[in-house]
Amino acid sequence: MDFETFDEFQSGLFVQAAGMKQKKGVEYTRGDGDRLANFKRIAAMLGVTPEQVCMVYLMKHVDAITHYSNQAPGERRRNASEPIRGRIVDVITYYTLLLALIDEADIHADINSPVRAQVDDEIKTIYGISDPLPESHA
Repeated sequence: MDFETFDEFQSGLFVQAAGMKQKKGVEYTRGDGDRLANFKRIAAMLGVTPEQVCMVYLMKHVDAITHYSNQAPGERRRNASEPIRGRIVDVITYYTLLLALIDEADIHADINSPVRAQVDDEIKTIYGISDPLPESHA
């Protein structure tokens, strides 16, 4: 596959992944405004982290892709419960969601850190601001 053909292929795949996000996003959030709500709900039920829940969802697809890859080309389609492209699009989506969970956790960890509290106190003192970064902006 030449570079131009690959670039077009990759662009189409990312468009499909973005469409999947829209299609399944509402279903998984149950109307909650938080795109990551499903992972947080399940994590709370199971006593694990949202990132771990996301990895389980993701690994289900990785396992299916691995199984697909280990089959002879003629057997692949016959044994697949869903098209391999859909599985790969799901993996792209779950990796994106995983990174969002990690970023969100890092932001909250930074906000609650002792260093952050010290910086907030200094900002309050220097600028006379009551709350440098309210929780609603986190």
